[in-house]
Order: sequence, then structure tokens, then C-alpha cells
Amino acid sequence: MTTYQAKACQGCSLRQMCHEGQTNRVIEVNHNFNRLKIQADRQLKGKKGIQKRKQRCY
Repeated sequence: MTTYQAKACQGCSLRQMCHEGQTNRVIEVNHNFNRLKIQADRQLKGKKGIQKRKQRCY
């Protein structure tokens, strides 16, 4: 997990639209989770994934 923090939110004109906190904005990104989501998406959209989804109950 990687944490990113903005450095200068105080003078930004878009601050109110971006977030409502008192401190600078902090974003946490889980790269492993993103990699697994992409992998699952590829599997579901592949030939085998489409075939398996067709076998599901209606």
C-alpha cells in the first residue's frame, strides 16, 4: 500500500471540490489489489470466462 499526500492544498482554488478535510489530502493506493482486479477482469472477458458466465443460472 502506498500513501500519497498533497503538499500545498491551502492556496488551491479547487480545494473545496477536492476534499473537505482540514489537512492536506491523503490518498492510499493498494497496488496489489489493483493488479488482482485487472487480472480478474481479463479472466472474465477471456474465452474461458465468457464460456463459464454463459453456464450460470438465469
